[in-house]
Amino acid sequence: MEILFPDCHPRLHLFSGALPPGNYIRFDRRSDLKPDILGDANHLSEFFGNWEFGSIFADPPYSQEDALHYGCTLINRNTVIDECWKVLHKDGFLIWLDQVWPQYSKQKWKLYGKIGIEISTNHRSRSVTILQKVS
Repeated sequence: MEILFPDCHPRLHLFSGALPPGNYIRFDRRSDLKPDILGDANHLSEFFGNWEFGSIFADPPYSQEDALHYGCTLINRNTVIDECWKVLHKDGFLIWLDQVWPQYSKQKWKLYGKIGIEISTNHRSRSVTILQKVS
């Protein structure tokens, strides 16, 4: 994320899991992973009402099987994407890693790019969707 968008500060990493501390804020709902901020991404704007991020990276559980494996529940993708829009700077970026293309409002988001990833864990395809906030 830092390489793609070096000037987009501050950075938020949702569903950060066990990532080491870095040049971003780690946000997760699992306290055992010791994120920088503990919370539910379905209610992101409640945690960051006065913040504006330059970029948000999201790597949610892709399926019910993944959620069980990681000890969490599935998210509401549409809700989380709307919440990300609320806390991004004007023209900020959402980088969304998933097995599906996320649905988004063209009034709120501009499609900046898509990257397909053919091989991953269990040989599942994934995609990176890059959305830019439109005000």
